[in-house]
Amino acid sequence: MQTFTRSATHQTSAGNAADYLKRATIISVGEKTKTRALLALQRCAAIRELRITNPFGLEHHDELLLGLLPRNPSLRLLHTSGYAGRRFLRAVAANCPQLRELRFADFSDEEESKLNAAMARLARACSELHTLSWGNSREVDDEC
Repeated sequence: MQTFTRSATHQTSAGNAADYLKRATIISVGEKTKTRALLALQRCAAIRELRITNPFGLEHHDELLLGLLPRNPSLRLLHTSGYAGRRFLRAVAANCPQLRELRFADFSDEEESKLNAAMARLARACSELHTLSWGNSREVDDEC
């Protein structure tokens, strides 16, 4: 099991850091992470678990996350304290068929019918999804 941390990249050469990122399977991005560190994550291609804490201080959070999803189809767990909109939900549905757990802060301010359609697409595309949680909601599980 490998976890990407800022200190890990500082201890390796540039070439080794790129190889390390390609193999990293568990990524945790803390609230003090800089945008340039997130840019380096674009090299990742084997992420199974991704946790992003306090993305509101991160410039271009959505774009970086949306760029990361297509390269990581084996993603099984995605936690972000950011908001989920239709674009985000559609990207998860299109790129993460093995997703089992999705947690986010809340829905963005979009038309409810469009969000409902995106959620339905997510449910169809991610057949292994068993935990869906947002805001202060209780988790939605297989029994629903």
